[in-house]
Amino acid sequence: MTALNSTMSEIVMMDELLDRVSTGKLRVPVFNRPFVWRPEQMLELFDSIERGYPIGSLLVWQTDEPVQSLSQIGDIDIPDPEPGSSVAYILDGHQRVSTLFGCLIRREGAVKTEDHRDWRWWVYRDLRAKEKNARYRHYPKSDTVPAHYLPLRSVLRTLDFLRFSRELVEQEGEQAVDDLIQEAEQISQRVKSYKIALSRLVGGDLNQAVEVFSRINQSGQKITSDQMVSALTFRHGEEVTLAERIDRIVTQIAELGFGEPRRETVFRTVLAIAGESDVMAPDWNAVVRRVDGRVATAAQDTAEAMSAAATFLQTEIKVPLFRFLPYAHQLMLLTVFFHHRANPSSAQLAALRHWFWTTSWTEAFASANSTAVRKALDDMIGFANGHGKLVYKELPVEPIPEKFNLNSARTRAYLIWELAAFPERKTPSGEPIDLGRLLATSDSSLFRQIIDRDYRPANRVILPTPAGLSVRQAVLAMGVSKDPGLLESHGIPMAAWKRLSKGDGSGFVNKRSDYLAEMIVPFVRALDLNATAELVGSAEEDTE
Repeated sequence: MTALNSTMSEIVMMDELLDRVSTGKLRVPVFNRPFVWRPEQMLELFDSIERGYPIGSLLVWQTDEPVQSLSQIGDIDIPDPEPGSSVAYILDGHQRVSTLFGCLIRREGAVKTEDHRDWRWWVYRDLRAKEKNARYRHYPKSDTVPAHYLPLRSVLRTLDFLRFSRELVEQEGEQAVDDLIQEAEQISQRVKSYKIALSRLVGGDLNQAVEVFSRINQSGQKITSDQMVSALTFRHGEEVTLAERIDRIVTQIAELGFGEPRRETVFRTVLAIAGESDVMAPDWNAVVRRVDGRVATAAQDTAEAMSAAATFLQTEIKVPLFRFLPYAHQLMLLTVFFHHRANPSSAQLAALRHWFWTTSWTEAFASANSTAVRKALDDMIGFANGHGKLVYKELPVEPIPEKFNLNSARTRAYLIWELAAFPERKTPSGEPIDLGRLLATSDSSLFRQIIDRDYRPANRVILPTPAGLSVRQAVLAMGVSKDPGLLESHGIPMAAWKRLSKGDGSGFVNKRSDYLAEMIVPFVRALDLNATAELVGSAEEDTE
């Protein structure tokens, strides 16, 4: 291993830093994480610069070795480095440099994409801002930008700045804008004269650079686990990083209509398929030593097996979206199963259905630790290969949550059942409700309370109403309709409606609770499961 020859520190002016980027002398290696800053973080960076606050030093690695790097920074193409030239690669500071380069160097006449996805790079300084903490703004709208919004892409170029000043005068009059132009000039000067600290590591090899990258990203805004392992498993010549492969898997599963699974879940699944048993381990360097060389193939296998697992959940269990899955571990374990058994028997599918509902209703993965998850993986692999049965606690199940809490696995499992039991719901006027669209685009507020201060699930319905019409009024209106199927489509018996019509809200929830319990018992028995007499269990937050 080549030793790092030296560490150097320097102070660079803003224009010098950006010139190094625009000429390809300062680059972002592909093992770095993608641009992840939120719009407000970009605005805060420019506000700090105007105030003269430090924005932290940049750490770069200077080497003569050819290293794969990004072809764009801040969505702007940068040239390849000249052959034989010494290039510096950003190890710490990619988000800041991309923000500066993407906003300050973007040309005045740059055309926005038709869908305005690149609006984040158009940052403005509101010269008439009344609040000192809200001076920098994005303007994602397609209409004309206010004249007093100074585009940051103009502050480094004299001609562009003069054009902005001239247009401001033309629109608002010379006397009215003297102070604004003076302030704009001060802002431009502060940005141009801003000095940035830069630490340079000279020499060494790629492994050392990646190690430095992994260590400096142990604090601050956390790098995700898959991005960390993506860096640690990077090899020169690879075209696709692990992080990019996971991006593709997330998109692939979403395109099935299942919504986007969490990256962490996909990442753990890749590790499991790569042969790693301790997928909950926090020591990623140790994990890399065990799975290095198998990650790329495992990611490809994960994409195929996770599609099968998601399809199973959609068709056999009726899970509408990933976010309604009681435990993310269930997707990981099912993916491992379909990796080992692409064409399961009908008996195995029945066992998986039994396993899913049992683990959902008995809090099997609540706060699951490394040991529990490792055992679950071993059991699932053995079952897939015909070497044993799925092992879990054979306890009486409690399918109904005591209260509605979407962070509870039991509540999510209950919703999966209820959505499948009443799939064709109607509005008070008899129009069908598009449950799929509502579930995909709404949050927990979709599940609306009928009466106040009763937190049982029987007090919740999915029932959009026009402005001015409460859910309670809508339910009452359905009861007097000539169509008896309106109430039935929501799982509301007439006995419960009569209580509500008499002003007995608690009685309504009691009657509906009894009705839903009667409906769910045959479902439980069909799975060959035993339920407790009460049917009701805890709804504490226990999703991992």
